[in-house]
Amino acid sequence: MKLKPGLVIVLILALFLRLYRLNDLPVAMFGDEVDASYQAWSLATTLRDYRGHLLPTYAQSLSEWRAPLEMYLVAPFVGLLGPTNFSARLPMALMGITSILLIYLIVNILFPGQKLHFGRWHLTAGLVAALVLALTPWHLHYTRNVVEQPPLFLLTLLGVYLYLRAKSQPLFYPLALFVFILTFYTYSVANLATPIIILLLIFCYPPQIKTFFKKPVLIGLVLCVLAMMPIAYQILFGPAAGRFKLINIAEDQPTLDQIVLDRNRPWLTLPLVEKLVNNKITAISGEFINNYLTALSPQFLFLSGDPIYRQSVDHFGVFLVILAPFFLLGFIFLAKDFKNRGNLLPLLWLFFIPLGSSLTVGGGNHASRLFLMLFPVVTIIALGFMRFVIAIKSKYQVVTALLVTVGILLNFSAYWYRYTTHYAYESSHVWQYGYEPLFTKARPYIKEASRVFINNTAEPSLYRFAFYYPIKPADFQKMFSTDIQQPNLFPGFSGFPFGDKYYFGQAENFDSLNKLLKPGDIYLASQRMEVPGDWDLEKSPPAGLKVLVTVRDYYDRPLFYVLSK
Repeated sequence: MKLKPGLVIVLILALFLRLYRLNDLPVAMFGDEVDASYQAWSLATTLRDYRGHLLPTYAQSLSEWRAPLEMYLVAPFVGLLGPTNFSARLPMALMGITSILLIYLIVNILFPGQKLHFGRWHLTAGLVAALVLALTPWHLHYTRNVVEQPPLFLLTLLGVYLYLRAKSQPLFYPLALFVFILTFYTYSVANLATPIIILLLIFCYPPQIKTFFKKPVLIGLVLCVLAMMPIAYQILFGPAAGRFKLINIAEDQPTLDQIVLDRNRPWLTLPLVEKLVNNKITAISGEFINNYLTALSPQFLFLSGDPIYRQSVDHFGVFLVILAPFFLLGFIFLAKDFKNRGNLLPLLWLFFIPLGSSLTVGGGNHASRLFLMLFPVVTIIALGFMRFVIAIKSKYQVVTALLVTVGILLNFSAYWYRYTTHYAYESSHVWQYGYEPLFTKARPYIKEASRVFINNTAEPSLYRFAFYYPIKPADFQKMFSTDIQQPNLFPGFSGFPFGDKYYFGQAENFDSLNKLLKPGDIYLASQRMEVPGDWDLEKSPPAGLKVLVTVRDYYDRPLFYVLSK
């Protein structure tokens, strides 16, 4: 495939936006990122997850089991470049770039007639879709983190592309199916979303059934079934089966408690009527409808985004607000010609994909669970842009396209400024900033210490310590015995041992911490867990203790200390 100049410019821009300050923007790796990255390093160096399972089809972490494909994709990078934020996040950025290329190809296949010619330059719906995706806050935000969404989105787009190409290349049918099967190894959202997308493709672009009886295609389909078996077992009978139970609205305890509370109001005189109108079915149905409508609302898409600060930048939607009119135009354009099954694909995708997330607590504006909505919304926006420019008189089309593009770039610049300045530091607490500088600065003291005590109650710190100190995964597997806290492991200290030198937990109080330490020991303490009030130990050192290292946040408040006797 020969890359067009316009596409090259878009890809270079997208690459810069995803690699710029990748090591520290976001300001720290969240706990799940560190955990997945250490799993990846373990797979790269031992072929096992850090709990010791050989080539797992579902990886065991300290607190949960996780789909492993994300970790396998990160493994070569941390294996070759070492365990750093940059090496772990780099594959996500590269997957983001690849997904931009794929949406360019897919949209051009779906809508080949949507193009404009400006002399030697050609503007296609695919190129507009690529630019929109490159500048979309939702996509940019997630392709700078070690999370499951970039591989899920990339594989979904690749499966769609292969399926659409299979009309001329029948072997692409089993290839597409194999790629779709891989999505189940990325993120639990795929358990419902991938079957929906496959059914939509079959409905909008019916396959040539006779091609399935050709020997190479049959062999490919059999191999796909074999590839599906391990994850099918995990979903039906293994640890993957329990994940949905934790977050689905039918098991939401606050909702169930509210039903009981409402049914027992002292003024109620018709308990039978109350049971008919206030029950689990009505409550769950109401929450589901609310979630579904929220997912499709302008508020979520263009104005405020995800309320979870780690998953969205404040003051911005998951899409640039300037694109909202083009989304409306594109929607109208597709809806007017709904008899065309090709036109139906983005519309049906848009309406069906939020169903799964709507079944979960807070799923209406949960950017992680709704990530696959990116494809239909971006496609519809691109079509709206094209229809808007086409509607302009030909002599003004170039100027119109340039003015709108400038407007989009200005809107994005406002987002980018907030993301790289305000958000980068204001969000440090939700990204759990401080562990990387703590373990990096403490490294020489840890090497020389007789015993090392590490706070494990502010946040789980064992895998953070293992990644940043670092501890080689092969050594981790030998040293690890348990992460269950034992009361009074030492007098006044509850926690668990790691090897014969490290102890994770918390002292009962500051006096216990002081008594615990002996000459040669160090204690990595948390300001909000071990230190009374707002006492700054660096400025007012405690009697009998020495402050070796202080880690502060971006407001110059202490976060962690390394203390010795």
